[in-house]
Parts: sequence; structure tokens; C-alpha cells
Amino acid sequence: MLVLGSLAGCGGSAVAPAPGNAALPELVALAPVTGIDGLSPRSRIAIDGEGSWLFAAPRLSQSALVLVEPDGRQQPIGGVGEGPGEARFAVPMRLVGDSVVGFDLATRRLIVWGRDGRFVESHEAGRDALPLLWPLGEHLLAMRSGPGGRIPVLVDPTSGESMAPISVDDSLYRALFATGTSASARPATAVLGTWRGGVVIGDGARFTFGLYQADGRLHTVIDRDLPDRHRSPAEVERLLTAARDAGMITGGEAGVAAERRRLAEEPVPWVSGPSHPRSDGDGRLWILRATEADSVVAAEIFADGTHLGTVALTCPGFAGEWALAADRLALVCAPLDEASPDDAELRRYRIVGAGGSGAR
Repeated sequence: MLVLGSLAGCGGSAVAPAPGNAALPELVALAPVTGIDGLSPRSRIAIDGEGSWLFAAPRLSQSALVLVEPDGRQQPIGGVGEGPGEARFAVPMRLVGDSVVGFDLATRRLIVWGRDGRFVESHEAGRDALPLLWPLGEHLLAMRSGPGGRIPVLVDPTSGESMAPISVDDSLYRALFATGTSASARPATAVLGTWRGGVVIGDGARFTFGLYQADGRLHTVIDRDLPDRHRSPAEVERLLTAARDAGMITGGEAGVAAERRRLAEEPVPWVSGPSHPRSDGDGRLWILRATEADSVVAAEIFADGTHLGTVALTCPGFAGEWALAADRLALVCAPLDEASPDDAELRRYRIVGAGGSGAR
């Protein structure tokens, strides 16, 4: 059993809670899922509180998504195409009850299937809605491009209609995302998420987040103002190898040296765009961020903006893909043996003491 306190390893052994962190939940490491065809460290996933999870079907597959049940059984979801129940580039969105929800990047449709793969309905989500869609009550949360920058919107999955939950005149929104208004020398890295009270927007480069209530009013601001983050040597070499294998580096050894220097010196965000903040079954806000150590991810946990503590999770090759639902946490990681840059495993945890009412 793992106890969430100050930064601690995740090898399955017991870790004593840090003083004063009695409000933190406990994590129980479950067996990782390995050997799933088509799962990569950059695969988007969705999970439910019963142990099922959803990911995009591998290339050349005849299905849009794959639902993996707790017993390991795989259920193909949807087909490939533009007809009813089909998707050309499906992204998993949500698992709730008997429904599976996906978003087709190609046709900009929200598609609903049954857990048996049967098509139920689909709705146009709008051409300007980006696929940063996460459950918020009965709506899905997205980021839309607007005249002054990117704007958070709530999308009704039954109609595809959207509304803005935060005013474009909000001072924190304008400071983080409005075009030409950021006071930071580092460009804002837009991060969008949900907490038990409403919407979260933030700058992943500085680890600054605003928690907004359902009526659009700012509830509190989380501002760690972390220094610039830089890639670890192992991360640099991994990206360099991938770029070289793809033929993206020219100029021989001089070109390789220049690219290595660029990768090492370039500031990168603590929290990337895919790594959306979200809440567990008891309403605690979880924000997963990178660390300076290779293969380690820090889970920062908050209650109404109060920092409860941080825990280190071992996750090689973490690309910001994780999911949280009720008392379940899952991260998409590379295998420890790094057999292939495209291999991945799902690292799973059960949150002891979570309310089980689902992520909100």
C-alpha cells in the first residue's frame, strides 16, 4: 500500500504519511496492464470506477475504439469511416454506465455507443471545438479558438451546442490565454480541467491554475510559480533518437549536436496540454506534472485550492496521458525495459477512501 505524503517511490511498499498530511488518501498499486496492441505512451485513455478502460484502436483496425474490461476482455467499439457509429480518427472521451463516448477528430462529431459496441447516437461538436473534452456534470469541457485567444467552453453532448463558462474579460483568463496579454516571458501553456466546483484553467509552464465555480466566478488561484523546467538527459536522448530515426535531423553530426543542445536548453512545461487536472470521488483535485527526474511523475493533490501533498509515481516515458474516475487512477507509461518507443503499459491504482461517486 502506498500512502500519499511527500515525494515517495512507488514500488508497492508501505510509505509512512508525512506529518500533517492526514487528509491525504492512500494509493494501492494494482497489476499493470501490458501487451496491449496499439497502446503507446501518447494514447488517450478514459476509465470508469469499476476498472474498465478505453483507448483508440490501433491502425489498420476495423474498429474506432477498444474497450478493455476488468477481466482483460477486449470489446471493439464502432467502425472506421464516416457513417453512423463510425469514426476516422476516434479519441476516447468517457465511460459512464452503459455508454461509451468518443470524439471523431475528422468529422468533429461526438459519438455514443453502448458497451457492446452498438451505435446509439452522434452530434456535431462544432468545427472550432478542440478535442480537450472532459466530463463536467452533464457537459463536456473543451477549448475553443476565439478572436482574443483560446476560450474554455462547455459542450452539451446531446446537442453539440457550447457555452462559455468563464467570461473573456476575466483577469486571470486574460493574463493566461488572451492574445498578447501574458506578462510572463514564457508563453502560457494552456491547461484545461475540472474540479468538483467547476472549471480549471491554468498555465502549465508556471504551474498557475484558477479554480472557477459553476457560475463562472473565480474561487481560488493555485500559484506555485515553479522555475523553468528542462528535459532530463535521458529524455533528450530519447527525443533525439526518435528525430534521427525519422530523418528529421540534417547536417550530420553537427546537426545532431545542435538538436541535442536545443532539446536540453529549451524550457518545457511542468504540465502539458493533455494532462488535464481532474477530481477524484471525494472532490480532491489532482494535477500530474513532470519532474526533473527521468521516469518520475509528481501527483499534486489539492482540496478547495489547499495543497494536501505531493507523491512521486514511477512512469517512464510519461507524455501527459492519465485518467481518474471515482477511486481509480491510471497512467500510460513506457515499459521499464523500453523494448520499443511505441510500447506502453497502463499503471493502475485504487484510491482508498475516495467517495466512489466518479470524477467531476
